[in-house]
Order: sequence, then C-alpha cells, then structure tokens
Amino acid sequence: MWTLAGHPTQPEQDARPLVMLDLHPSPFALDWDERMPDGLDDLLAVFGFAPLTHLEVIGICAAVTADNWAAVFLAFPCLVSLRAGTEATLFEGLHTASLGSVEPPDNTTSHAQALACPGLERIHVVAYCTGLRRPAETVFEPLVECNYWTARRRGLG
Repeated sequence: MWTLAGHPTQPEQDARPLVMLDLHPSPFALDWDERMPDGLDDLLAVFGFAPLTHLEVIGICAAVTADNWAAVFLAFPCLVSLRAGTEATLFEGLHTASLGSVEPPDNTTSHAQALACPGLERIHVVAYCTGLRRPAETVFEPLVECNYWTARRRGLG
C-alpha cells in the first residue's frame, strides 16, 4: 500500500490528514513500484489546485520523474512542506516548475521571476528502501542547483 496524504493547514503533532488517497495493488500487478506516477496523476486530477500546504507521499517514488514532480509543485503552489521517498527527481522537478512558473514579459531572465511554491519551507526525503539507486552526487547536485537558483531569485546570492 502507498499513501498520498495532504493537510490544508499546519499538521499538529497527533493530527490526522484531512485528505488521504490510498493506492492498493491489484493482485495481478507485477510492476507495482512503477505505479506511483499514476497515483500522483490521480491526486492532481481530484485535488489539483486545492490550497494544499502539506503533502506526504509514502512509498517508493523511483518511477516518479522530474516532470511528475513539476506538475505537483505547479498544482499545489501553497505547499509549505513535502515528505516523499524520492531522490534527485524531486529537486529537478521543483527547479523545472520554478523555471516554468512565470515567463518574464520581455522574454529575458528576470530576478523578479516567481518561484513555484514560494512558501515551501521543508522537504523531507525519506529512504523507504536501503541505499540510493543513483550515485550520491547525482542526487545532491539538483538540490544544490535548485537552492542556488532559489536564493538568487529571492535576492540572497
């Protein structure tokens, strides 16, 4: 079972999510690890553009691409925290979403360009399986690049 859970407000210590979407494998599904992108698509279809502030994606997200994550960040611009079992594609997706969130009217790169999820304060990456599937530097390079880009857009670097 994989779970996608969301909180429209700051979760309390013992608070239950107000929205929960559980994905249960079919007894005939042999490639269940590959279905998390479908679950995210379902989440977006049902709750896309809701004022979701906290999202938890429980399960192995190895099949979730940067484009899948970009769609999540663009659909939920109010996100404050995200917890997911993923690697670099999450940060690649956040960077992609920020790059595509607003195009400057004069077709130049503007420091005033908006960020996807400007209130995002916390991303918690959870290891649901042992070991990284990619070399560590390929996991953290997108994180560093995304942080530098965000800092420059906020006038911090």
